Amino acid sequence: MRVTLKHFFILVSILGLTNVSLAQKTKEYTDASSLFEHGKMLYLKKQYVPAIKEFQSFLGTTPGPNFEYEANAYIGLSRLKLDKNGSSRNLSRFVRKNPESVQKKRNVLEVLINANDQLLVEKQLMTIDRLRQKTKDHLTNEGRDPNLAISSTKAIVSLKNDRGTSYDIYVQVYNELTAAYNEVRNDYSMQEFGRLYSELSPNRDQAKIKEVKTKYPKKLSEAEPVSLGGK
Repeated sequence: MRVTLKHFFILVSILGLTNVSLAQKTKEYTDASSLFEHGKMLYLKKQYVPAIKEFQSFLGTTPGPNFEYEANAYIGLSRLKLDKNGSSRNLSRFVRKNPESVQKKRNVLEVLINANDQLLVEKQLMTIDRLRQKTKDHLTNEGRDPNLAISSTKAIVSLKNDRGTSYDIYVQVYNELTAAYNEVRNDYSMQEFGRLYSELSPNRDQAKIKEVKTKYPKKLSEAEPVSLGGK
């Protein structure tokens, strides 16, 4: 009986420590997410000084590359807003202090849908039927075009829409972006394994699926709707 009770209390202690660890990790994630969202809110309200402080605190939590780029970008934009007369000096300083963030700009394909349901890719009007190929070019660029991603593993697609964007157009755009990821994965899988990615078995082809996902990770960032306006 003593052995059973001893093991029982050990098990309870382990579970208690596990729950505490999970709670701490959840709190850390929540705190970091709150810093980022609060920083964005302050930036939109044109409160640039506190926004910079929030994003700097957020960067101290060691976020992933996607959020790290966005946070550094917001800091740079806030600094430019605060010093309009010395904007070029501020931009130069930002480039010197954040060379990696500036370089990462080419890794992000910006896709916007305005209130008139117009699609803009890298601030240029584009028809939806051209979006899939443009996205595939970005994902498979491997540094060739200086305006597109350095590599497939660093390529990011950022999707933003206006609050006035229609649901139908948003879904069409999202589907084209998803189709682009599916096609590049299928092409790579066919080239490497002689089978489409969509045909790989989750049970028998785990290693192959992992390789394809590693080569072409789906980094599709969806932002909260904002007021982008029309053309």
